[in-house]
Amino acid sequence: MKTNHIYSLILALCLTFSGLAYAQAGQEAIDNYPNRSVTIINPFSPGGSSDIQARIISEALQRNMGQAFNVISKKGGAGAVAMLAAKNAKPDGYTMILTCLGPCSLTPNRANVGYNTPKDFRAIARISLFPFAVAVLADSGIENFNQLLEYAQRNPNTTFGTCGAGLMQHVLFSDFLSRQPDASMQHIPFNGGAEATSALLGGHVAATVQTASEYLPHYKSGTLRLLAITGDERSPVYPDVPTFKELGYETITGGTWFGFAVPKDTPEGIILKLQNAIKDALNDSEVQSRFEKAAIPARFLSGPELDVIISSEYKSFGKILKSSD
Repeated sequence: MKTNHIYSLILALCLTFSGLAYAQAGQEAIDNYPNRSVTIINPFSPGGSSDIQARIISEALQRNMGQAFNVISKKGGAGAVAMLAAKNAKPDGYTMILTCLGPCSLTPNRANVGYNTPKDFRAIARISLFPFAVAVLADSGIENFNQLLEYAQRNPNTTFGTCGAGLMQHVLFSDFLSRQPDASMQHIPFNGGAEATSALLGGHVAATVQTASEYLPHYKSGTLRLLAITGDERSPVYPDVPTFKELGYETITGGTWFGFAVPKDTPEGIILKLQNAIKDALNDSEVQSRFEKAAIPARFLSGPELDVIISSEYKSFGKILKSSD
């Protein structure tokens, strides 16, 4: 009995010391973070608004945190390919993803893609909040949004492109079209805003529905015409573009957010470090200038605040999509 008692005591001491050593190692990892390069996953093709945001923030983080933050694109599956890569990464803060509403709340509710956002991820911070806009070629002969609907009525095979099937732009506009008599349009998905814009410029689709920033250089050059934009009031970047609300289409509202997330078991201390570094980056005058030039509306929210939004959207869109099946 005494021997068993001694063995139990030794085991308890070993577990205690190993626990203390583990906790110390964990705290050292947080204190020393980052001590090597960090990967930022972009769920869409290079050149689009998500890629631009990721690169601007990555450069600021590199300046402020002393390590490289490398952006890689993993497009496909309406963001599912990238989200799965991020979910399966080691939860140590060295892999993060710049994600948005669609891959977080629409994609996993439309099909079994292998992740549940509220359960599998922790948000670091929201960085932006975008309106959507509909655009056509400036020389298309379509001068306004009502003319686009009239064109679709006369031409049943009229196409519109978005950055991916099942994402917010697709769901929102398809729902709107379903309420319009004889104005059906065929959806063509692409792997990001840059690809969709290229298709529009090449005349492969009649219109696109995207985050408004995707159009900026082509809007300024006069190559594309924006017909309508979401929001309660006109955008200062596109002052001549009416809102859907102005046009009497109040069912088309909202937009999408972009923010950073990590696998769920990432240490709280590392998440907080990243959150504060991202907040500092958004307050940096150089970052603000680059965001403004790219028509990116910076809108910071903390990780816990974004987690609440993601959880709410995940539930609400899950109910909407199930009821529409």
